[in-house]
Amino acid sequence: MAEAHSVAALSFTLTHDGVSVSYDQELLRDIWHAFTRAYKRRLARFKCKADCKNDFITGIFPANTYSFCAVIISLTVFSVFRRDLSFGIVPFVQHYLFAFLFGDGVISQMLSLVICGALIWFVAIQAIRLSLKAFLSYKGWLYEDPLKSISNKSKIWLQALHFISKSDPMLHSFQGALPHLPLPSLQETLDKHLTSMRPICTDEEYDELVELTHKFSKGIGRRLQRYLVIKWILSINYITDWWEEFVYLRQRSPIMINSNYYGFDTLRGHPTNCQAARAANITYVALKFRRMVERQEVKPYAIATRAKVPFCSMQYERIFNSCRIPGEETDQFFHWDDSKHIAVLCKGCWFKIPIHNGKRFAANSIIDGELTPAPGEEHLAVLTAGGRTDWAHARKKFFSAGTNKTSLHAIERAAFVMILDDKEVEYDENDQSKLDHWACDLLHGNAKDRWFDKSFNFIVYRNGRMGINAEHSW
Repeated sequence: MAEAHSVAALSFTLTHDGVSVSYDQELLRDIWHAFTRAYKRRLARFKCKADCKNDFITGIFPANTYSFCAVIISLTVFSVFRRDLSFGIVPFVQHYLFAFLFGDGVISQMLSLVICGALIWFVAIQAIRLSLKAFLSYKGWLYEDPLKSISNKSKIWLQALHFISKSDPMLHSFQGALPHLPLPSLQETLDKHLTSMRPICTDEEYDELVELTHKFSKGIGRRLQRYLVIKWILSINYITDWWEEFVYLRQRSPIMINSNYYGFDTLRGHPTNCQAARAANITYVALKFRRMVERQEVKPYAIATRAKVPFCSMQYERIFNSCRIPGEETDQFFHWDDSKHIAVLCKGCWFKIPIHNGKRFAANSIIDGELTPAPGEEHLAVLTAGGRTDWAHARKKFFSAGTNKTSLHAIERAAFVMILDDKEVEYDENDQSKLDHWACDLLHGNAKDRWFDKSFNFIVYRNGRMGINAEHSW
């Protein structure tokens, strides 16, 4: 409790000498860091794009560039007939900004019309996007019974969404217009905590918990809630960065099994028994999807495309070209703007396969080749399966320079990792153990044949079956 009191130091005291404000600099610094990091990420994304056209289009959604032309033309036409739609802004700008440079002629008037038109257009777009954010805050449709007819309010809301979707939104079109994650009140949080603890507490334990909760709500709880309110105001999502850091990246135990998860191939569909063909097809489809994400051609709808309900699309950008990097106290998750190769592991040997050289993925030559791993190469991936601090020390000691550093970067900065496994797995409705074996192998393999730090690994088996192992923090 002493540590908690030292953290919660935001308080206001009214005295004869005035108002005294007490605050915790370190915690406020963390909140400010979260705020700046979120917006720096946005700015960096905008700057690093070779083509900013899509970012501009998504930033003005649901409007478009034609609306800007319409505003300029309208102002120009009305100015010809001596009608001022700008409420005096155009004459003001012309007189005080352009008149002394170009005089009171046509040039200064047209420049004033363009500047004022852009200002009016920008303000109108921001108002529309704020209205869209308020519109998307409606959640009544979530509680409708799917077996019964939905309410008129939800029908109108869904029809309006369909109308908005006719503007053909891109992947990030709704990103700045989605409502923020609501911040629950202190009392609501405490009530939910008590409700969740009641089934596992005895009557005596629960009574003690209620008393402690009451003391918390009257003291330190209020101060901590103020910090959350500040972070909620300054952040796009008040919990995202804390959740990612403290739930995942600060975890020091192995992420294999404890954090990473797996995904199955379609159980009944089996397109080919050829491992090389399946690996090549997966690589092609994955890279094609990466290009769709980069061009924002993926639609931003969550539950069903026909429902047209948008959702946060931020995580799409971290699917590819991403990797978790170990640290002594906390890990970091890195994303690179582009990657021109994939990393392939086969029979204990690592390969760097270029993907933009116009040549085919020669998976057969890798699978059928007589491969002999270099010393230590076969067991390299096991470092990602151990404790995070141990892996951080080993990385710093053995992979800070030379060939080791170059080879490690080739794996970490790959678009994704492809594992060409020499085992066979299968699904059998009459033998559940086969599916269990498949699941276990996808989850952890033999610990040295999965790169657990990578955003995801494709595992392709000898009989053409496949699955994924994915890192959880992203």
